Amino acid sequence: MERPLLHGTDGIRGAVKAAPMSDLEALKAIVEKREVNGRAFMLLGMAFAEVLKEDLGRQPKIVIGWDRRPGNAMLVSGLTDGLHQVGAEVIHGGLVATPGLHNS
Repeated sequence: MERPLLHGTDGIRGAVKAAPMSDLEALKAIVEKREVNGRAFMLLGMAFAEVLKEDLGRQPKIVIGWDRRPGNAMLVSGLTDGLHQVGAEVIHGGLVATPGLHNS
């Protein structure tokens, strides 16, 4: 059985769901249902910052930008929380087109 695309050239793919859930439920929702939420993005932020910190040998500085799709405020909040929990510096770029973010 072919698995659905979870990450494309412009980021993680999936329907945004606002339901509160545990860490495990959030991860299962991504893999099994292609649903993303603030909790899943918090976990993603924590993992991403840990990997960058290890690779860089210092706390990372990360720019976050977003578009106008519904649910992005919740995802940005979760991602920011996760990055901060690991000590990353976060810069909010605000509303930005994908090509602009790729070149920052």
